[in-house]
Amino acid sequence: MKFFKITSLIILTIFANLLFAEDPIQTLKNRDSEIKEIISGKDSLDSKQTEQLKSIVNKVYDFEELSKVALGKHWEEISSEEKIDFINTFKELISNQSVKKLSIYKADEIEYDEPEYDNEKVIVYTIAYYKDSSTDICYKMHKSDGNWKVYDTIIDEASTALKYRDSFYKKIEKSSFQELLSKLKENLKKSDKS
Repeated sequence: MKFFKITSLIILTIFANLLFAEDPIQTLKNRDSEIKEIISGKDSLDSKQTEQLKSIVNKVYDFEELSKVALGKHWEEISSEEKIDFINTFKELISNQSVKKLSIYKADEIEYDEPEYDNEKVIVYTIAYYKDSSTDICYKMHKSDGNWKVYDTIIDEASTALKYRDSFYKKIEKSSFQELLSKLKENLKKSDKS
């Protein structure tokens, strides 16, 4: 009897998690709705609004996974401390860049295609319409701590993670990972001042 109760409880818990878990499209729609609320009718943001926008953009990204993809083969070559340092620096850089151009968030309409699932990963294709133009945006997502998180964005067929990887590989091959990290920190200081 006790076994039956425990088994039933486990099944109910799994079912509840599946029932109330946000799907990847809903994750993106919620983020887009929150962004629209902040930037609607604005050409610039004050510092509080900028931080709010950063927070909204950041919460759907898995910066650790993005860092792994961007560093590729070099990820396994660095220490745990270097990984943490890199993730934090890379996250801040991307966060700062993500709020520089408000126009990238000012879509009049966004179409979301049905997600393409591949085990624990999913690809969501979207089209953002703004004025007379459209932009194809593809989100590569996976489950992290029970939530769908973005680990790469492909805009008009160009992968953000692979673009960074090309740049990082060149820098590491020319000098070293430590030199790359120093350069990123230097760029971060410059972006903080601007």
